[in-house]
Parts: sequence; C-alpha cells; structure tokens
Amino acid sequence: MITDGAPRKAPEAPCPYFPDRIFVQRYFFGLEASPDETSALLAAGWRRFGTFFFRPDCPGCQACVPVRLDAAGLELSPSQRRVWRLNQDVEAAVVPLEYREEYYELYRHHSQVRFGKETDADDFRTSTALRDGWPLWGSATKGMML
Repeated sequence: MITDGAPRKAPEAPCPYFPDRIFVQRYFFGLEASPDETSALLAAGWRRFGTFFFRPDCPGCQACVPVRLDAAGLELSPSQRRVWRLNQDVEAAVVPLEYREEYYELYRHHSQVRFGKETDADDFRTSTALRDGWPLWGSATKGMML
C-alpha cells in the first residue's frame, strides 16, 4: 500500500455520540491497499472510507467498536427483509470519482442533521477532495466511488 505517511492524530472534537466526551482519531491516506492489507487493518480496528483510513483514539473511552459482517453468510431478519423489499428501487453504481452537486447536497444534509454543522461547497471540496495535499479526486488516483 502507498500511504501519505505514518498515522497522525486529528485535533480533538466534540464526540458525535456522547455529548460529554471528546472525540479523537488517528488517520492516514492509503492507495492500492491489497485485500490482505485492508483485512489486517480492519481487524486491528481501523475503518476505511475510500483512501481515508481512521480509528478512534479517544482519551479514556473504548465505546466505539467497529463491527465486521460476513456478507456472504449474512441472514436477514424479518425486518431487514422488509426493508430490503421496500428499497428494491435503490440502485448502486461505481462511477468516476468527481465533484457533483448531488454529492455535495448529500454531504451538506448529513453534516447538518448528524453533526449540526453548516458547510458549503468549498468546505466539501477541501475536506473530502484534498487533505494534507493528498489528491483524492480525479485522474491522478484513477479514483472510483460507490
């Protein structure tokens, strides 16, 4: 895997789950992670969003527990089957990684509802597209997103 350096500590922030706690994470960016490398990182508690790898590192707290499911062996509960049936019109596709207004609107809504954070398109581009000078958008990484 190609990384942008050793994992580093992000600034402290209010915990999105427990209002009286502080959230801290370690993170790095990685390209071309093999399935074995990805599996080892996930087993060690790292999480992944595209090229962004992170794990909680909160002082005095171990409440966040990553959960991995064996998708091939997953058996849906009755309520999950109901939700599956009700969402048969939802489509997923792998598309070229690029800025789109619809992606920004989804990000803006999530930031507002989940974290109470106002954002704008420039914030979206800089917070998701170029972190620490590490290019995530465009042909430099032949990026794809789901």
